[in-house]
Amino acid sequence: MQKIVFSKFSNERARRFAIRTDIVSDESKQLSVFKRNLYPEGQQHIKNIYRWYEELSKVYEGTQIELNRCEYLGDKVSLEYLRQLTLEHELNELLRKRRFDQFNNLLFSYIDEVKKGDMIHPFVKTEAFVETFGDVTVDDSLSAKVTNIDMVLNNVILGEKWTIIDYEWTFDFPVPANFAVYRILHYFIASTPYQALLNSDELFEQVGISAEEQEIYAAMEKHFQMNFLLTDVKEKQPLVPIRELHEDISPGGIDLKRIYSEAQMHKSAVVQVFFSDQYDFSEENSSTIHCNIDEKVTIELELQPDTDFLRLDPHELSCSLSELEVVDDKGEAVPVFTTNGITIKENRVIFLADDPQLIFSGLKEKTKLTISYQLQLIDAREKNVFESILEEAITLTDTISHMKQEYQQIEAENDQYQQVIQEKENQISHQAQVITNMENTKIWKAYEQYKKTFRKS
Repeated sequence: MQKIVFSKFSNERARRFAIRTDIVSDESKQLSVFKRNLYPEGQQHIKNIYRWYEELSKVYEGTQIELNRCEYLGDKVSLEYLRQLTLEHELNELLRKRRFDQFNNLLFSYIDEVKKGDMIHPFVKTEAFVETFGDVTVDDSLSAKVTNIDMVLNNVILGEKWTIIDYEWTFDFPVPANFAVYRILHYFIASTPYQALLNSDELFEQVGISAEEQEIYAAMEKHFQMNFLLTDVKEKQPLVPIRELHEDISPGGIDLKRIYSEAQMHKSAVVQVFFSDQYDFSEENSSTIHCNIDEKVTIELELQPDTDFLRLDPHELSCSLSELEVVDDKGEAVPVFTTNGITIKENRVIFLADDPQLIFSGLKEKTKLTISYQLQLIDAREKNVFESILEEAITLTDTISHMKQEYQQIEAENDQYQQVIQEKENQISHQAQVITNMENTKIWKAYEQYKKTFRKS
């Protein structure tokens, strides 16, 4: 006997696209996924899901992309239930760990595979395209005969291959190939909690999508979401989802979830500590500590005999540390070896970038460290102020440095002039002495006497 363990209604759409997704468990606890139409008008949409499975499987044959197994059962389709993590989750983990090279390699490897989906045909604008994505102008673009525009990262399951679990939004008319790539980047950037670590312009530039193209694809996406998905063939006006009515029917509200999340972030901030015998830190040799940053943080760390370096990440976000004090088991102060922050005073450090770090060294003879500090998060406005002050300080430092260089150059030139003057004075003095010496010789005196005598004659 089968039992529904989860059900989702996708009914804020036109009737022809409204479906229900069920996760069903059988007697052996084996899970399956079923999708069925909610209205008679949606039967063709369900049939198309199986059709897209067959066609896309052929398109991506021989690549690292495969389609989640699908069967057509007359009134519904059956899909395999996959338990592995999504590609979106893996990429977020790489960002969290600041493994940017691995992040880039994985992301762009997937995008390269997506582009192998027969995207070699010149794009031609059709009536079906205009109905679905609007009457936009796309220049010199390639397309595929069949395009799944929803190859976004949360629809990709990790395994021996990248498995696409949702291909509901596939079309058999020309669609610009870069539009599918645009949606992959756009929805990841919009949803990742590590957005501050990303440079969206660079990401789009690396896949060859210009700022002008982004505007075109954004317009296509808006038409697709707000017109196509919400309009039935016989209806002239698109329906309005309940989610879009909130501002009209509600006088306002308080985002309790956001307030709660911010409170929890203070009460349970995660501090990560890395231990190493060399100047090399890894997740495997680290531990996490939960601290309430509304109070002064005090951390006591036991050190292994081979620990020579320690890295402390006091938070994931921009912050300021004050009253920083680090002492060893003998109560002696341990200085900061290096940091990616700005040391304002001996016991205060400001971190304007995310992922703040303090690194300590020379710990092999120590058995314990006690680290204490007061932490305050820096919001965007404060960050701008600090950056402005820092920029002025750097400018002033550069000016002082330049003036010092000019002064040193003048001093050097003055020293050269003084040296030349001294050399000339020495030469004059030498010549004067030579003359004096000559005047005191018998020959010179005889010559002087001779001149006097000769002139009298």
